[in-house]
Amino acid sequence: MQILRFLLFPFALLYGIALFFRNLFYDLGIYPGTSFEMPLIVVGNLSMGGTGKSPHIEYLIRLLKKDHPLATLSRGYGRKSKGFRIAEVTSKAEEVGDEPLQFKKKFPDLPVAVNGNRVSGIRKLLEKHPNTRVILLDDAFQHRRLRAGLNILLTDYSRPFYRDFLFPVGYLREGRRGKKRAQMILVTKCPRNISEEEKKNIVARIRPAAHQQVFFTYMKSSALLGLNSGRELKFSPDLSVLLVTGIANPDSLYAYLKKNFRQVEHLEFGDHHDFGEGDVEKIKAAFHRLPGAGKVIITTEKDAMRMSAAGFSALPVYYLPMEISLLGREGDFHQIIRNYVQSFKPKPC
Repeated sequence: MQILRFLLFPFALLYGIALFFRNLFYDLGIYPGTSFEMPLIVVGNLSMGGTGKSPHIEYLIRLLKKDHPLATLSRGYGRKSKGFRIAEVTSKAEEVGDEPLQFKKKFPDLPVAVNGNRVSGIRKLLEKHPNTRVILLDDAFQHRRLRAGLNILLTDYSRPFYRDFLFPVGYLREGRRGKKRAQMILVTKCPRNISEEEKKNIVARIRPAAHQQVFFTYMKSSALLGLNSGRELKFSPDLSVLLVTGIANPDSLYAYLKKNFRQVEHLEFGDHHDFGEGDVEKIKAAFHRLPGAGKVIITTEKDAMRMSAAGFSALPVYYLPMEISLLGREGDFHQIIRNYVQSFKPKPC
């Protein structure tokens, strides 16, 4: 591994130089950015993925939707369509992407849009839904053409950005210096029993600026839900599990299931994998190889958005919805979000 990193280092160096000048030109105003007279909240990361952006977006939706007309805008990664789209409950992942479809199915009344160009996407979203007062932008931290007022940077507890390296040596899509654009830094997927001393050590490694606040979150799960039936399945340690994932970092989910079930086999696909007929047969074969009569297939909620239309009706497939909770200072987190949103005066009619 060390030899491979050494060989890839020149490519990471060139990539880092290009990123440095790109960000510098935006910081100096040589490359223009666009701002909007409304609250724009970006949730993103420095890594290639796997920090838990979707459940954090959902947390913000639950926090704000009762008091503010809200919408989300994503790139719609992995979709086969182009340009601007508004997601419907009946949409397919290949049309709008798995994460936006997940948002729409959970919050049917929420306008959910996708567009690779976030500036154009905001304009078109406001044309379609002019009453929108707050927009949550999923994975737009590197979209420098947009100037958002509140940037929330996520970093995985098990793979924090300060221990990682630029692609292709590591998993960072942007160098560590990019953290300076964030107003809030969230350390995600923490153990629920993380100590205050460890939190202090992590904050010291992050080295937040005076304008930055650091928070810690953990993942919590509800009951397993049937992919096609929607029925709940209670956890039973006697079950054998085939875990099927197509996400960037499934390690924490795999570790969680290992603690709760007798046997767990993991069939791993690439991030945002489009499950086809060949994959179905591969999954069936792996499932039938599991020992015993009590066995199920478990996948993530995001993967379930892409698997539901891929011929899994004959298999006992369940997905595990995940939510986040803050590890202390929940009131501070809520107050920062609400203060930012309320700092924008509604325009007179």
